[in-house]
Amino acid sequence: MIWNDIYISGTGRFIPSMRPINDIQVDGVPNDHTIVQSDYISFTEADEPATVMATRAATEALTTSELVSADVGVLIYAAIIGDAHHFAPVCHVQRVLRAPDALAFELSAASNGGTQGIAVAANLMTADASVKAALVCTAYRHPIDIISRWSSGMVFGDGAAAAVLSRDGGMVRLISGYHGSLPELEVLARNRSNERLGFVLPDVGLGKYLTAIARMYQAVIAQVLEEAQTSIAEIDYFGLIGIGIPSLTATILEPNGIPVNKTSWGLLRQMGHVGACDPLLSLNHLFEQNVLKRGDKVLLLGGGVGYRLTCIVAEIAMNPGVPGHSTS
Repeated sequence: MIWNDIYISGTGRFIPSMRPINDIQVDGVPNDHTIVQSDYISFTEADEPATVMATRAATEALTTSELVSADVGVLIYAAIIGDAHHFAPVCHVQRVLRAPDALAFELSAASNGGTQGIAVAANLMTADASVKAALVCTAYRHPIDIISRWSSGMVFGDGAAAAVLSRDGGMVRLISGYHGSLPELEVLARNRSNERLGFVLPDVGLGKYLTAIARMYQAVIAQVLEEAQTSIAEIDYFGLIGIGIPSLTATILEPNGIPVNKTSWGLLRQMGHVGACDPLLSLNHLFEQNVLKRGDKVLLLGGGVGYRLTCIVAEIAMNPGVPGHSTS
């Protein structure tokens, strides 16, 4: 999908307190060597419900966009499995933002929800010229009473992220998006018992499926880059998912020749895998650090159990220090 004149004009995040990775040691967690190999150094842990974190991120994104609630015509909450605090989280965000006229809905795409949410919002804006702006938010609070924070080489963290899309310019110009799926891997998301969230994946792991997932990433990345008329070598920053450096290396980095120092892993290794938030947190971090300049290109990579992924190519449209965006 090619987008014209659709921008990300504001981003926001809520990052809870960080705990050292050694605190992850609980019954059933692999040994220290395995955790060291994953390359995480800490993880985030929240006291707030996911909906509260999402609302804070959404409020910040709207503020940095310099738009107001009445401008938001579409409101998407990328819902993550395991959040039992609220059965209609997007309505909570909608109420707090005071955006009753927005088309508001939850998007269920597991950890792919961040990038897929951006793509869906951009497509809706393309289809309906009356939509001035769209807001995408997501949050994750890991259900530690049900699932260990350590699972299949990943450490799960808590947090929230949001982005505002608009037509009137912004920090990032969206260029293209593309998606792919391997529905035969839905077996990994099946409930193996009568337990709530008793999934197959934590026991089986992604190991024997990594080659298939890597091929899908290669195909999707090649297509989205072709549509954007660019190449891997011309991408200045890669917003990743925080699934641990061994899995990232096998599925994304090595097959596509992506150097880790051009990615958001430096941020994500501090937080853990925060569900669908990872690519949006990566984008927010990019602007807080003021590391890119106008004309630089960004590739955001999603990916969620099932297995599905959405990738987005964008271009920096403003130089660092844009008005209204926090750099603290």
